[in-house]
Amino acid sequence: MDNLSVSAESKLSQTTISNIFKRNNQPSLPTVNAICDACGITLAQFFTENDTANSPNAKSELDDSVAALKEDQREALAAFIKTIV
Repeated sequence: MDNLSVSAESKLSQTTISNIFKRNNQPSLPTVNAICDACGITLAQFFTENDTANSPNAKSELDDSVAALKEDQREALAAFIKTIV
């Protein structure tokens, strides 16, 4: 779902959605709830960490993938992660 679709479905402005995705601001709980509604999930699902990305096997695959990167690629990945966390 792109920013325009999220904006239309959640009835939030495109600027609000864009700022959230660019990490320029932290959304309020009602804003997160509106986005969840637009995406067809509940707040509980949004905040639940029991998805496959958090399984031990997925973490092992991620570790293996990161280990296969060259040093400069790992540094670039680390810098990218810092921008989104």
